[in-house]
Amino acid sequence: MKRVYLLRLILGFAALLTTSALFAKDPPGAKRFTSQLVDGVSINSVCFSPDGRYALSGSYDKTIKLWDVATRQEVRTFKGHGISVSSGCFSPDGRYALSGSYDKTIKLWEVATGKKLRTFKGHSSSVSSVCFSPDGRYALSGSYDETLKLWDVATGQEVRTFKGHASSVWSVCFSPDGRYILSGSYDKTIKLWDVATGQEVRTFKGHASSVWSVCFSPDGRYALSGSYDETLKLWGVATGQEVRTFKGHASSVNSVCFSPDGRYALSGSYDKTIKLWEVTTAQELSKWELNYQAKEVAFSPDGASALVGTDVYFVSFLLPGVAPKPQEPVRQQTAPVFSQFIWLSQPATVHEPTFTAKAVVVSNAPTPVTPQQLQLYINGKPQPAGQKDLIIQSLRQPQPGRYNWQQTLPLREGENEIVLGLTLPGQPEVRSEPLRITYLPPAKPNLYVLAIGVPGNGLTYASADAEQVGQLLKQQQGKLFNRVQTTYLNRKGQANATQLRIEMGLLPTFDITPNDVLLLFVSAHGKKLNLRNGQSDFAILSEDYDGRTLITEETTTLLYKHDILDNITGLKCKKLILFDACHSGEAVRKQGGKAKFLEDLQQAQAIIKQTPAGLITLASSSENELSWEDPAWQHGAFTKALLDGLQGKADTNGDRFVLVSELFSYLQKTVPALVKAKKAEDQHPKIYPETLTESQDFPLVTY
Repeated sequence: MKRVYLLRLILGFAALLTTSALFAKDPPGAKRFTSQLVDGVSINSVCFSPDGRYALSGSYDKTIKLWDVATRQEVRTFKGHGISVSSGCFSPDGRYALSGSYDKTIKLWEVATGKKLRTFKGHSSSVSSVCFSPDGRYALSGSYDETLKLWDVATGQEVRTFKGHASSVWSVCFSPDGRYILSGSYDKTIKLWDVATGQEVRTFKGHASSVWSVCFSPDGRYALSGSYDETLKLWGVATGQEVRTFKGHASSVNSVCFSPDGRYALSGSYDKTIKLWEVTTAQELSKWELNYQAKEVAFSPDGASALVGTDVYFVSFLLPGVAPKPQEPVRQQTAPVFSQFIWLSQPATVHEPTFTAKAVVVSNAPTPVTPQQLQLYINGKPQPAGQKDLIIQSLRQPQPGRYNWQQTLPLREGENEIVLGLTLPGQPEVRSEPLRITYLPPAKPNLYVLAIGVPGNGLTYASADAEQVGQLLKQQQGKLFNRVQTTYLNRKGQANATQLRIEMGLLPTFDITPNDVLLLFVSAHGKKLNLRNGQSDFAILSEDYDGRTLITEETTTLLYKHDILDNITGLKCKKLILFDACHSGEAVRKQGGKAKFLEDLQQAQAIIKQTPAGLITLASSSENELSWEDPAWQHGAFTKALLDGLQGKADTNGDRFVLVSELFSYLQKTVPALVKAKKAEDQHPKIYPETLTESQDFPLVTY
């Protein structure tokens, strides 16, 4: 039973004519639609959207127009070129449009809004042809300047230039797998290029005059060309040899295209005809005579319609065709085996020492690709055999000829170049474009220490306490912290009230970031103040405090709690105050649960940076207790336990890190025991806030 091939032609013209003037002779049995798409000027370029719902036209009036195919109505106009538009196309997902112009530029447009997204500049002469790569990541352009250029759509940057033609490039297109490019030129040749390297693969010679139009067959095995010599030619891509010639036009063939199934070819000519050909035989199946030159032709995605660009306006016809023979296209040439890698991962800068790379491997090999045929290279070196199993496990095939690959890879510091290679039987190894991942280890946090030890006032060890705490924390430089900046106020003349206030006032000038930690250690006499307004306060006695000033009034010889808080509260970092002073407790915290276990230094540093900015205060005693020192300890009891805890005794879970919560738990247990045994007194360290959440907790030292 014969199958009738129906082709609906949507014809683009430029002056408003009656429908009876569209064809010099109506094809027999044509059913004419009355809707019209009026463009008003000569059309240079036409194409369908990937879903077939819209048409795009580029014309001499410097614009691109979007049309609704069903209603024949103009949807919107894209304006921005300075001279005529020579070429236009949709992105594979239909969201974007690309246009090339005689103004030497290519422009990217958002289809939904008509917004111009970017302009690609680099050609030195008119742009004649543009197209998207099959994955939509790249744009290709051909120019009168004798070159082709590949562009990164996301950035607008030129990726590479293809040089080799001896005259203007009229037509360009990608192979279906995106690995190769075809170009047709005024120099009478067609060239096949390797996208990855920019190298010419081969030249197709046979036309007697300029090549105006080129395209790949849907399976990528054949190329079709239209020429000023009035012929179409079919070529074997693998060999560059001419398969057959299509003769019948009486003038230049301006445009050619394959039907989506590859069985038919459509051509438009200056002889004012459109011809439908059977690819396997080069037989002319249908011919439509126009009153105007056919500049460009395009099949719809479903193969049931075609667009033709000429000089007046759009009208559609449903035309009964012939019964094509059911045989497949010619198979006289050996199909080229191609393989392509499409990186799903994007170049990036990461702060983790591993990266999960993802890619799609596309191959038309006659047998399935096996994982053993893949080779992974990192920084130019093949992965050791021991990691081969990881590559095998990561290869998955979602559909024939298309394979998903995913692998978590170790990174070295700095730039890492990741390349995939595929070696098929009888074929040289094909390698992917490099994927470049830069690993920058996260910057370590810094620690800023202000160690205050107020000598005198009956205290023996305050100065030494501050010194040793500062020295112990300084040892964390290059370990847990990148830099430890320590300032001491523990010598005679340094700890008077004026100097203390000056140093407090300088804290906001430190170059402290949210990742950093500010630690304030104070060993001094402390006083709980009962003010006349009924409120209470806490103050540190400076070394110039003479005891004669009424302690119930605010005086310049005391360092008040607000002198400290006013200067550090606004700092956007982690803040820890350690008070070894009488009456320093301001809050009560019940002992928390088990401290978090830290796997390594990197995790510890990450926790410091992730801990939100805030203030934690550890006080040596409650607000109604004294804080004790003794020659047996050579320190205050609180500082003695603090130093021991920071050197590892507070590490309750054995991960070799001491967190604030662990330190307080150790102080809460050890200080009362020391004081009770030596002084027969009570001293109970306190913490503020009372409940230290896991998110507030962070490590202070590693050992």
